[in-house]
Amino acid sequence: MSQTSPKYPRVPAAFINAISEEGTKAEAVAFLQEQWNENCSLRAELKALRGHFATRKLQMIAIDKFEVLALKKLVLINHALAKSLSDPMASREQKALVSILNEVVLRADLDNQTPRSPKHE
Repeated sequence: MSQTSPKYPRVPAAFINAISEEGTKAEAVAFLQEQWNENCSLRAELKALRGHFATRKLQMIAIDKFEVLALKKLVLINHALAKSLSDPMASREQKALVSILNEVVLRADLDNQTPRSPKHE
């Protein structure tokens, strides 16, 4: 696949910029195709990861309410970090990590709010 021009950064609306700022339709189409291919490969990776985690036996750990609170703060701090990063790749990776951490924190929080029977305590 062709490389994007340094003139047009890899941002969601770069293909629009390519057309409006002296770019050609071919450049815009090439950029859109590149984005589409990248999105398809990322979806394939996600599907593979979901399959991997679905077949894995997960071990349970206990996380108390104070640890959940600390993890919630960590999610907020990492989300702010992800938004402040200027490198789009680093920002995307950080946002993915925040998303996973947030999911774990939500599950731990829900687990802490679920009443336990006496044999589990």
